[in-house]
Parts: sequence; C-alpha cells; structure tokens
Amino acid sequence: EGDVLENMLAFPLVLFLLMWNEKHFVCKNKVVLEAAEKAVWVECDAGKTQDVFAFFTCPVKQSSLQTFTMAAFNGDVDSNVSADIPFSFTAASGSQLVEMYQCQEECTRNDKPVETCTYTMVWAHHKINSNEFVQTKDAETARKVGCPAFELVPSGNPESPRNLHMGSSTNYADAILAGKGNDTSYTINHRLVQMLAPTEPVPLSAFRAAFMGPLDPSSGVNPWTRPMVLAASRLTVSVTGTHLESCAQPAQVGCIRL
Repeated sequence: EGDVLENMLAFPLVLFLLMWNEKHFVCKNKVVLEAAEKAVWVECDAGKTQDVFAFFTCPVKQSSLQTFTMAAFNGDVDSNVSADIPFSFTAASGSQLVEMYQCQEECTRNDKPVETCTYTMVWAHHKINSNEFVQTKDAETARKVGCPAFELVPSGNPESPRNLHMGSSTNYADAILAGKGNDTSYTINHRLVQMLAPTEPVPLSAFRAAFMGPLDPSSGVNPWTRPMVLAASRLTVSVTGTHLESCAQPAQVGCIRL
C-alpha cells in the first residue's frame, strides 16, 4: 500500500518535470531561432549600437582580462596562499586542478568467499581513505607490490594540503571588454563570461625561478609528512612545464601536483 501511495505521488511530479523540461527546450530553441533570424551584424563600436538585437565579432581587450592568483581558487581556505605560491595569469576564466599521488584499492569477489584485491598508485582528485582497505595477509602482500613504500606511511594515504582545494576549482572574471577602445567596447557581463570555459593550459616555465624545489626524502622530510602547507620552497615546475610538483620524480605517496 505504501509503494502504491508513493507511486501515486511521484507520477504527477514526474509529469510536471517532463512538461517543464519540454517547455524549457521549446522556449530556448525559439530564442536561438529568433536570434538567427533577427540579429544584425554591428561594428566594434558600442556607441553606434543602440536598441538593436545584434551580434559582433570583436577582439577582447587584453587590459580587461582578470589577473588570477592562487587566491582566486583557494582564498577561502588560506588568505596567504598567493604569497606562499607566487603564480598568476590573466584570462577571462581559469581553473585549478590539485591532485595527490595515492594508493588505490580495487577488490572483486567473483562468487568467491574471499575478495581479491589489487593496488595501484594513482593521481587522484580527492583523498582516498586507505583506512577502509581490506586488512588480510594477501591484501597486504598485494599492496607492497602495487603501492611501493606505502607501508612506510604512518597513517596510509595522507591528508590534503591545508592551503589548497583538492580537485578542480574554476573562477571567472567579473566582466571583460570586447572592441577597439575602452569607451567604445562592449561589456561582456559575468553571466556571459561564465560561458567561456577555460581550455588552454598555462605555461609554467616562466615561473621556474620562483619555485625553489620539492620536498626531498634525502633531507629527512618525506612527501607524506603532514600537516602540509604548500609554498614555493616545497614546489618545483615539472620538466614539461605543465605542473607544479611537491616531489622529485619518481613520485611517492603523498606527492601533490597542480
């Protein structure tokens, strides 16, 4: 009886959502068709464009692009992060990806009474909770094979750095200008800027001198030592110039890359 009642209540909700989605699609499609039919091309001069449904192809004013620092992506967790990690770039939008090198477990049972587990080292966007790993002799042996030196880590996969958000973080300029002059350019507001997803990697080679080097096990400071606050003295630019890394290669458990 309870299931029947739930279904009776759910059906009108599903029907409403289907109707809303259909209406939303029709309205959006109508706007696109109307834009294609009625929009007129205009020059790169906002002063000459008044009360008209228009489209334009104009260069973005480089001076209007926003300067993104580490605070744009991590300022809510550490107000000093831009000083600690002196890196910046100008763009309409930007994103940051923080990953940690960790041991990952995959187990299968395959109709057997005991699980079979394999272990691999991966760059993960979030902390993998190794406290939940299977604790059997076979699993321990498999971990030593798939995750070298993992048994040396005091508490398994370590915590994330204190001053960075793990995973992907994206930010957008408040507004940018498109046109030839500051007074005659079109203003692309924040809502429209949010349609400009970041796609191009930022070359880091120019910042190589600002980063003094990664944590070095030979100095007695291991990559998994926590708590960790990442700073220029603990990071280096990768050989490829695509990442900031907290470890000399080869990577070890607890290494961070941005």
